[in-house]
Amino acid sequence: MLLSNPIINGTIILTFAGGASRFIGFFYRIFLTRTIGAEGLGIYQLICPAMTLGYALCCAGFQTAISKLIAEARNSRKKYLVTGIILSIAVSVLLSAIIYLYADFIAQRIICEPRCSRLLQIMSFSLVPSAIHACINGCYYGLKKTAIPAFSQLVEQFVRVGSVYLIYIIKESQGLPIQPSDVVWGITICEVAGLLFSVTALYFTKSSSNDYAVSKQNIKKLPNYAYEICNLAVPMSLNHFLLTLCTGLENILLPIQLQKYGFTATDSLSIFGILSGVALPVLLFPSVLTNSLCVLLLPDISEAQAKEDTAHIKNITKKALLYGALFGLGFTLLFRFSGGFIGNKIFDSALASHYILRLCWLCPFIYISSLLSSILNGLGKPKSVLFTNILSGGIRISMILIAVPVYGIDAYLWSILVAQIFSTMACTYLVKHSN
Repeated sequence: MLLSNPIINGTIILTFAGGASRFIGFFYRIFLTRTIGAEGLGIYQLICPAMTLGYALCCAGFQTAISKLIAEARNSRKKYLVTGIILSIAVSVLLSAIIYLYADFIAQRIICEPRCSRLLQIMSFSLVPSAIHACINGCYYGLKKTAIPAFSQLVEQFVRVGSVYLIYIIKESQGLPIQPSDVVWGITICEVAGLLFSVTALYFTKSSSNDYAVSKQNIKKLPNYAYEICNLAVPMSLNHFLLTLCTGLENILLPIQLQKYGFTATDSLSIFGILSGVALPVLLFPSVLTNSLCVLLLPDISEAQAKEDTAHIKNITKKALLYGALFGLGFTLLFRFSGGFIGNKIFDSALASHYILRLCWLCPFIYISSLLSSILNGLGKPKSVLFTNILSGGIRISMILIAVPVYGIDAYLWSILVAQIFSTMACTYLVKHSN
């Protein structure tokens, strides 16, 4: 039966949790748009690359490495989790200190928006709890047990939205407006909640499984386990880091280049806020299914590679291409016919409607490339994914610098589409020649 397949089971669980989380986040975006405004949303979006960059360095690589190693391991899997947590805590503490102490410099010299300084300091508190529970989630993904990460995701989203709404009610009763910094506090609070939930779940899992016992002999071998994790985590973290860096450069450069085109500073931030804070999240909303599948594809491909099961890898790759294409085309049509309603009626923004209609063609390429990137990582080829992402980011940044001052925001919309098509074609070629 299909439901006995751990990948399908896990994908269903993660999709349900991710869908519910994004559904809540969808209305949360509407709430933010109408409370902090387009400019406030733009200021908040400016620190998102820095936030994603921090998570890329201390979370993403370690989570993926732990997932892959645990999928391949047979005994004492906890050694990878313990080592990964120690390493990620060390990186996250160092990074948090740097962001907090140099927030003014980052805001003024790099982001070019002094109002982001306080937001960066608040965000720095979220890195350590995020790093720990990312490692715990990686352990469960490697075991193909997705219930705990799925429920953790829901807990985080409920706490995030609930805490910001509570702050909004308190401030409204005092006659004060909600600020972008309050939104960032919601992120920090939700990361702490996710940590508490994951640690509690792990405690009960540990008490019921001998496989999770850490012996003195394993502790002595932690340096060996650290080398195994770093050998995988470093290139994967570098991949996420450079990809996020490219996105951060785009977010910094786009408002500046739009001003060169002729927009005011306020209009530039508003355009940027609607595009990155409303239109793109709407288009990425359905990717919850492919993202869930990506999380489980990596350990499954790793396990198949360890068994030298080439037929299974080819079969999974063909299905990923087929499902990604069908899923993407379906949502392209959906957004093409409903984009006007979503932008105008739900978000009360004609600009959002315009961007959704223009960018709906991205869907098939986004879904296919994300699935193929996960397969490449599972095959142990993170450097190939890294090189593809660098070139894709280079295309977007080049067009921002050269074309946006001349053709305006339309040039950036074209850059996103061209870069995504290139990424999909490159990943398809690399996977084909990896088998």
